[in-house]
Amino acid sequence: MHSKPNLLPTRKFSRALTPRPLWVGYSFALSAAALAVVAEMYFDRITGRQIPFVIGFGAVIASAAWAGAGPGLLATLVMVLWAIFFDFQHAALGFYDMFTRCVLFSAEGIFLSLGSARMWRFAREAAESEGWYRRLVETAAEGIWILDPAAVVIWANDRIAGLLGVPLEQLVGKSADEFFFPADVWSDRNRRESLRPGLPEQFDRRLRRADGNEIWVLASCNRIPSTQDDPGSVLDMMTDITERRRAEAALRKSEQRFRSLFEGVLEGVYQSAPDGRIIAANPMLLDMLGLKNEADLNVPDIARDLYVDPAGRKKLLERLEHDGAIQNAEYELLRADGGVITVLENARVVRGEDGAVLYYEGTLTDITDRKRMEEQLRQAQKTEALGRMAGGIAHDFSNVLTVIGGFARLAVSELPVSHPARASAGQVVEATESAMALTRQLLSFSQRSARPETTDLNRALQRVESSLMAGGGARLLLCLSTEPILVHARGSEIEEIAARMIAAVAVGARQGTDISPVEVRTMVLNMGAEFARVYPDIEPGLYAALCIFPSPTRHMEDSPRDCLLKGLVRPLSGNEGAAPDLLRARELATNLGGFLAAGPYSQSDNAGPAGMHAFLPCIAVAGAADSAGATKSAGGETILLVEDEPLVRELSRDMLERQGYRVILAADALEAERISGRPPGFDLLITDAVMPAMTGPELARRLRTSHPGLKVLYIAGYTDPALRHEDMAVAGSSQIEKPFSADALGRKVRQMLDRS
Repeated sequence: MHSKPNLLPTRKFSRALTPRPLWVGYSFALSAAALAVVAEMYFDRITGRQIPFVIGFGAVIASAAWAGAGPGLLATLVMVLWAIFFDFQHAALGFYDMFTRCVLFSAEGIFLSLGSARMWRFAREAAESEGWYRRLVETAAEGIWILDPAAVVIWANDRIAGLLGVPLEQLVGKSADEFFFPADVWSDRNRRESLRPGLPEQFDRRLRRADGNEIWVLASCNRIPSTQDDPGSVLDMMTDITERRRAEAALRKSEQRFRSLFEGVLEGVYQSAPDGRIIAANPMLLDMLGLKNEADLNVPDIARDLYVDPAGRKKLLERLEHDGAIQNAEYELLRADGGVITVLENARVVRGEDGAVLYYEGTLTDITDRKRMEEQLRQAQKTEALGRMAGGIAHDFSNVLTVIGGFARLAVSELPVSHPARASAGQVVEATESAMALTRQLLSFSQRSARPETTDLNRALQRVESSLMAGGGARLLLCLSTEPILVHARGSEIEEIAARMIAAVAVGARQGTDISPVEVRTMVLNMGAEFARVYPDIEPGLYAALCIFPSPTRHMEDSPRDCLLKGLVRPLSGNEGAAPDLLRARELATNLGGFLAAGPYSQSDNAGPAGMHAFLPCIAVAGAADSAGATKSAGGETILLVEDEPLVRELSRDMLERQGYRVILAADALEAERISGRPPGFDLLITDAVMPAMTGPELARRLRTSHPGLKVLYIAGYTDPALRHEDMAVAGSSQIEKPFSADALGRKVRQMLDRS
């Protein structure tokens, strides 16, 4: 057990050396001199011998030592005066001997007084200094301990005990290693061993309190010089810097957070000096300008090399210095690769205490894509406006062409072959068809911005046939619908579906080195409520059917719709028919809202090779049907014809009455509603799809409330937007496109009336 070393003077000794007040010192000197005189007198009487000044020297020394040189000299003077007036009177001494003794005593007294006073003054000053240092060490704000060569605490102050949470009396004698974390013991021991006298070290140190908590101190360590064989003790002075370390850690975390924000924000951030130098820039700004590092931003002339309009930068700076900030300033910058970007800037001025500009800081947002989209939107709006105008013109023009073409066809049908006007009427029909083709182009242009691209299924298949013939592939036997079948799809998508289906079917049709022709059929099917009950996952409605068979067929006993209902043809699902061509064709058909099916094409051919069927939602059909023509003539049925164009209305009535139908005319939807409630009723509603007050589908929905199961034939322009897919999906609904012939109108009416 180590005891506390006697490094500083004791308090008792310090009190003994404390200076006294003057009156106390002189009083002490007089008292000491008087006692010395009395002592000498009694000594003379008792012993009979005279020993002047012997006891007086003790009084002088005591007075000087206890009270200083002044009281010592006073005691010397008292003793000399006593010797002159009393002691030497009784002594048998001559004047010379008496004078000599007094001088010697005075000199010795003065010497003893001054010497003794000086010696004890030095002692008092040393005690005072050591006491001051003791108070300084014991009350210091720094924790201090002294470790012996074995790292045992041999002395410590109250502050270090408080830092470590250990009573001072328990701290002395403990090993310093107890107050270090295990990971730090080895490194701290090496640091102590490397200390050399007179070469202190200063470093941050981590300590473990008695309660296990961590504190950080700034340690200043020095080795106390000792003998050559003894390595000496180590003096450690430690200042608590725990809060500073926490503040530094919080500052580092804050700096890291703001650095992450600065570098990770999706906008360009910068700071620039008034002379144009870039002080700081984040990676987003460098990437925006196509630069690798900040040094590339400090170009010789920033206005010339970064700004498309150099004069614009000067205006921005003037505005910035005048207003102090700018918001949403839009201008163009040059990229390093020569490209141009449009940016949106928000910036402010940072000034010093004297009002001078220190730097500018702000953000840049790249709005190049947004500006491009805005321009595209403006162009689209212009195109849409032109499209609406073209659509309006084309719609009205199609009505005129319908009337011209219709009456021209009637004239051709009634004129004898040898009549000279028949050829002219035929030319009118051909010119009308050419004009209608132009009208369709205008209508297609008018709907391009709002509707997907539409493709004629038959024309797409004809292009596929030309491509296969040019490439030496499978030979096709096309059995296409006589009227266009329009679907919402790009021509390339339809061609790819057909080509992949043909490729899959042609593999099974290969016979030796020859490939038999592949039959391709198109038709329009109305998948109604019965179809929805069998296939609830497939939306009912009007579908264009693309049927491909591995060999020519002589007849079709069942339509593809009936084959689906009977289960002879099944929609492909999962990985059925894992051939890549079929999978790709099925994917494309699904993306277009349709589906792919496979199976025999007729019940009697159940053992033959399977056919492939693609069913795509049909957008517009002109004269297409499940069968190839009217099977019956008019039976006197009544038709309610609603058409707001008088010429088209009269032409349609003329066509229908010539075929034996009774026609009731209505000029608009409101008149049709009034007529519908009157006897004798009607068997079929033929209505224009687009009318001023009410559209054809709206009229049909109203009339079906009082006439359930009403059959409706819509007269529509090319891909008329008034007709939606859900309108055509209703059972008993169909469509005929302008311009139409009397035969096409008759076939469509007959098909509608013959449906059960």
